[in-house]
Amino acid sequence: MATTNPTTNSSTTIDNGYTSLKWTITYGVTFAAAVALMLYSHFHRSDYTACFTIAGILLLAHILILLVNPSYFYFSNEGKNIVIRNVSDYPLFRKYNEVPFPKSSLVSYNIEKSMFGFKKILSIKVLGIDPQTKQKKEFEITKINISSITKTDYENLTQSLDKVLSK
Repeated sequence: MATTNPTTNSSTTIDNGYTSLKWTITYGVTFAAAVALMLYSHFHRSDYTACFTIAGILLLAHILILLVNPSYFYFSNEGKNIVIRNVSDYPLFRKYNEVPFPKSSLVSYNIEKSMFGFKKILSIKVLGIDPQTKQKKEFEITKINISSITKTDYENLTQSLDKVLSK
């Protein structure tokens, strides 16, 4: 069994499964609490205003979470390929993307921030062969949502992509 020295190992793996689970639970809790408060206020008219105010705030929080659209994110650059997986956390509109490509084809990357820095989108350009013209061409991979990764994972991702670009 071979062991590797972590200081010389140049591969990076980012997996935010735990954070993704927390966002999914937050979706469910904000929506269920808002509905429960509305139903409570329907049957108990004395707390009508307070319940609808709190339910409105919870629904607004739910809508803001939908706009940020955090998702499960997996990144690995072990070996000769880079593999990126992305699955949206919202159960009704779940999309699954897996993008494997060789490290040598990476041309550039860009991280766009919006909604006061809460929403982060990773755009990657790779060099490939156009099937129609049979010539090398830059392709932009689908935009990947990285809003739910932690600050340290964000720094690891940028350092890893910078390291691959510098080679």
